[in-house]
Amino acid sequence: MKKCLYPLLLAIFFSFVHYSCNKTDQKQDGATSDASSGRFNKIESEVSGIDFSNNLKEDVNFSFLTFHYIYNGGGVAAGDINNDGLTDLYFTGNQVDDRLYLNKGNFKFEDISKSSGILDGPKGWNTGVVMVDINNDGFLDVYVCRGASIEPIELRKNLLFVNQKNNTFKEEGAKYGIDDPGFSIMANFFDYDNDNDLDLVVSNRPNLFSLTVFDVLDGRKMAILPTKLVCIEIMETIPFLMSAKKWDFGKPMDMAWRLLCRI
Repeated sequence: MKKCLYPLLLAIFFSFVHYSCNKTDQKQDGATSDASSGRFNKIESEVSGIDFSNNLKEDVNFSFLTFHYIYNGGGVAAGDINNDGLTDLYFTGNQVDDRLYLNKGNFKFEDISKSSGILDGPKGWNTGVVMVDINNDGFLDVYVCRGASIEPIELRKNLLFVNQKNNTFKEEGAKYGIDDPGFSIMANFFDYDNDNDLDLVVSNRPNLFSLTVFDVLDGRKMAILPTKLVCIEIMETIPFLMSAKKWDFGKPMDMAWRLLCRI
């Protein structure tokens, strides 16, 4: 009788273990797919209130041919500027104004760009941006890099917006000695010499990298061109080069034509 019970008890035991494991796996699978699947949900701008767009306007005198950094883009910094526990967002624009969005919770943001004071002063070609507590007062400040402008120099001086603790900022780059006039791309604050004070490194591009369309056509690209240069002018509407012909480099050129140069 006992011998007959052993197989029955073992079968019941293993059935219970198998059932328990299956339930555990189902719970874990559900948790993985629901909470940690690695998927992102898109929040539309109509819902979030974030409608910033770094639009560029190009023309014959300002394009990739004359300014090779035109498509580098702007920057974005994330931080809690009012210490409410929510992450706020700062976007920099090249030809458009910067935007500062205050996080209201539940993926809702308020555009406080105008009221915050970040739009005061002349507009420059803004690039990278970083948030940092520059004066150790417990409130995040904003450092904005600028470049592109040749003249006047004021348009390319980097900006430091010091937090006034009331959702407004005051520009004090010159006061802190960090209104770098170079053609800045990005910056980073860190304690370089372990003295408990923040230091700053700024990344700048070359200062001779913005040419007019006439400089490009004349071949003056920061260096003397080789003597053996052959240029061909090609009609925009003829992709097969059927009307291509030798062209005297340096001759005035109608902008309806394109240049193809080779050494």
